[in-house]
Amino acid sequence: MPVSPLNTVEVAQKQLILNILRCFLLLFVSSSFGANGIEPSPQVSQEKIHPLKRFEGRWVVDQKGFSMVWDKQTIQTIPLTGQVSDCRILNTPDALLCEVATPNDPTANSGNITWVWDRSSNKVHWLSHFSPSRYGVGTGELDEKDNLVFRVHFSDEPKSTYRIYQWTWQHDGSYALMSRQYDQDNNKTGNWYGGRFVALTEQK
Repeated sequence: MPVSPLNTVEVAQKQLILNILRCFLLLFVSSSFGANGIEPSPQVSQEKIHPLKRFEGRWVVDQKGFSMVWDKQTIQTIPLTGQVSDCRILNTPDALLCEVATPNDPTANSGNITWVWDRSSNKVHWLSHFSPSRYGVGTGELDEKDNLVFRVHFSDEPKSTYRIYQWTWQHDGSYALMSRQYDQDNNKTGNWYGGRFVALTEQK
């Protein structure tokens, strides 16, 4: 049975429409998927999503000990043997609690620090208590490498003073802690303390 010219035109039109649709589909797929046909998935580290998570774990001062100055001139270094900072994310991902204790020395000062990260401002809020009466309140910021800098006021230090705390991550996964005291004119008083902390399971 001969094919009607009208039917031939209709078939050609349908084929043209199908080809156009295929082109649009190919353009959509190529823009939405990678060269290998796999949708690209940016690799975002868990630390960047929840930056405080990097501080989770059990931390101890390394073998060089913890150094401090309380009289503006005399440096003392103590081992802090047995003292452990046990840090964990709370029931919300943007809050971290660090409990500091010395299990083998019940006479040693114990304490705790709570950090809360405000995503909207990238500010980290600090609230702490170390026995018997050292209360701390402060605010800090995280940088792009998850290092922390805080400005903290303590109840047992002169009201006109404050401390700048710095947590700086090292290449080996440890972190360096430095706390310096400043006066009301923003000058260093000469009092400070600090040390390097390593994960308890990695201590050598």
